[in-house]
Amino acid sequence: MTERFAYDEVPYDTEANPEAHPRSMATLARLFGLEPKAPSTARVLEIGCGDGEHMLAAASYLPRASFVGFDLAADAVARGTSAARATGVANVRLLHLDVRDARDMRGAGLCGEGGELFDYVVVHGVYSWVPEAIRGDILAVMRGALAPEGIGFLSVNASPGWELRRALRMLMREVSAEVEEPAEKVRVALVLVDELAGARGDGFVGILAAAANEYRAHVAQATPPDAPFSRYVFHDLLAERNDPFTVAELETRLAAAGLRIVCETPLHRGRVKEFPGLAADMARSGSPFLQLLVRRDDRETPRAEPDLEAIRAMHLWADLAPAPERDSYRTTTGATLRAASGSGIARAALSAPGFAPVASLADDDTTLATLGRDLLMASCEGVLSLAVDPPALRGVGPSPCVVPYVRACARAAIERGARTAVLTSALHRSFRVPLAELRVVSELDGHASLAEIARRSGASPDLVATVIDRFARHGFLVAPEEGE
Repeated sequence: MTERFAYDEVPYDTEANPEAHPRSMATLARLFGLEPKAPSTARVLEIGCGDGEHMLAAASYLPRASFVGFDLAADAVARGTSAARATGVANVRLLHLDVRDARDMRGAGLCGEGGELFDYVVVHGVYSWVPEAIRGDILAVMRGALAPEGIGFLSVNASPGWELRRALRMLMREVSAEVEEPAEKVRVALVLVDELAGARGDGFVGILAAAANEYRAHVAQATPPDAPFSRYVFHDLLAERNDPFTVAELETRLAAAGLRIVCETPLHRGRVKEFPGLAADMARSGSPFLQLLVRRDDRETPRAEPDLEAIRAMHLWADLAPAPERDSYRTTTGATLRAASGSGIARAALSAPGFAPVASLADDDTTLATLGRDLLMASCEGVLSLAVDPPALRGVGPSPCVVPYVRACARAAIERGARTAVLTSALHRSFRVPLAELRVVSELDGHASLAEIARRSGASPDLVATVIDRFARHGFLVAPEEGE
């Protein structure tokens, strides 16, 4: 393609996606009876990587893994390459490449000299937005890139839940059709969304108002704090293409490409409790989005339901702090859990903040089996997190440390005068951090004492202590040797 690409004209604000992290993918794959490569030493490919933010954040905590990404947006690839170089993330390689040319992986430079395939392949926020002819190329590249035991990630807009978004999209595109300038186009479209969100009435009016409110909240979450306008909206509902797919359609398309579905991600509570099947669960939930894990169809068929036995070999992220109520603990998600003394949750709290082996949380098989099911249900609800191959994290110490990439992001935000910035933890969760806290984070190099951090950042000792404690509980703090 020789014409200027839309994503070069209007940069897209990429972000970390926790479900597309190789650790999250590996954890679910194990639950469904598969044996993927350990994330800490994996090879990861992202198709349509933008500026590589998702990979840069993941790679900074996985120094022995290797990441390759490609995108048609030359400017985004250049920004990401520059960011990787400036922040010392040496295990990420970004390429300016058309997916049609990527079908010849060796010729495109995706494979190493030995022609190695990839353990994890990510296609996030691409498939629904490209021409139909390109969708076949995307799945062909994913299939060709996956190692025999590899796991792929594919996200799409999903029917039937997307139908209300379709209505919003039609109205937004109609009202902004005559507007050329991107920022103004988005502004006009969002004015309409706000008007719809404030509508009062029964029937379809009320339903559409609820959908508009939901979309407005989604836009606020997807738009970085210092973005000049919501470039997400420009490339989402205002895009030339934005197509939803049913589960049946995806199964047919994947089968034609030599792929099959493993499960959705994140895993839904209904699937664990009742095993209704993915299509039935999507129809019931009404979600407009679907994220899938897939694998090659020449390997064994995944289990139809999660294997609770697999949880025994996993680890639980214990972000548990004692709550005021007796025998209660609060997580960083805001949930409060009641747990009797000596219970699995109470034992896990002893490891907080950190990962606790699930097998160590019960004394007998019967108790462990019950605990495993409870932990899986809690993870489906986003209350707790299970993981294979957990990262090496540490709690609050005399000289706390974050990885250089996080420090660099904090310093870059300070230098450009931003009031807040998004930082991503080892759990691949992103947080908006205010300026005063960014100054503290920028000094967490594993060498400075708490007093030195306070002096350098201009923060009070109380604020320093609060920030360090919170960052430990969110999974940011690492050993100095891991962070340098």
